[in-house]
Amino acid sequence: MCRACAAVRCNALRFIDGRWRVGASSWHYVVDYQDDLPRVLAELQEQVLVAGDYYGSEGRQSFTTMADLAAAKDTETFWEEGTHSILDMVDIVPPRGREGVAVVRFLRDRELRDHFGTTRPERADFDRFVATDWYVNRWEGRATVLYKEGLPHQMAFWGVSGD
Repeated sequence: MCRACAAVRCNALRFIDGRWRVGASSWHYVVDYQDDLPRVLAELQEQVLVAGDYYGSEGRQSFTTMADLAAAKDTETFWEEGTHSILDMVDIVPPRGREGVAVVRFLRDRELRDHFGTTRPERADFDRFVATDWYVNRWEGRATVLYKEGLPHQMAFWGVSGD
């Protein structure tokens, strides 16, 4: 974890326009499985917000509620830096859903096979994956179900956001 920005992985801290800036950060999370996609995203974001596990949580971007965060996302200032966490995401879509800024998309079968060698990855597969140099476009996220003994057990989320 990067001490400068509380993100899982971040690019170098740099001084730009009279301010310290952090490059985009990669992040990942694993939560218990549930089949309600919007709910799982909202609950994970609430956990991250309450824990203060995001860039800016001790100052300029400290949010006390999800409503505060939602209001901040309506400003240009928020998107200049973001939180370098899943809090930067606004939507979650199934594998055939649209990709885009602030969207978490579940992996397609081809991507699952490419990344994990199977369409039913387990937690150990995901842990190996995030230890590599994986790539997601900035301000986007990905997700997949993780299986245990052939049954859905957890959900993994990862992405890159912040500036």
